[in-house]
Amino acid sequence: MLLVMASMLTFTSCKKEPQIVGKWKCTNDLMIEGDHQFADSPSIGQIWEFKENGELLKEGEGRAYAYSIEGDNLTITDRVTFPDGIQMFSQTAIIQILTETQLSLSFEYQGANETIVPRNMDFERL
Repeated sequence: MLLVMASMLTFTSCKKEPQIVGKWKCTNDLMIEGDHQFADSPSIGQIWEFKENGELLKEGEGRAYAYSIEGDNLTITDRVTFPDGIQMFSQTAIIQILTETQLSLSFEYQGANETIVPRNMDFERL
C-alpha cells in the first residue's frame, strides 16, 4: 500500500508547469493613475511571441527584446543604440497568472510627481 501511495506522489510531482513560450494576444491593458483608469487600446489585440531562445517579439514593433524569468518575475530588456553608444533598458513584471491559455502581467511605472502607476496586462494564448 505504501508503494502505491509513493508512486502516486511521484506521478503528480512530474506534472508539467505552464510555459510562457508561444504566441499571446493582449486582451486587456489597464493603467491606473490615482482615481483614473486608462485602457491602452493600441496594445489590445497586439501579439507577443515569447521564443525559447529568450527573445520577445511584439507585433508591429520590428525589433526583438530579451526576456528572462526568475520565479514570478518576468524581466524584459530593450537594447537601444544612441550616437554615443548602446544602452540597455529593462522592466520587470510580476506574473500574476500563467496557465496553458491565460497570462496576466502586472507592471509598475513611475508617473508624474514620483507616483507609482500600476499597469495590468492580460493575454490569451494563440
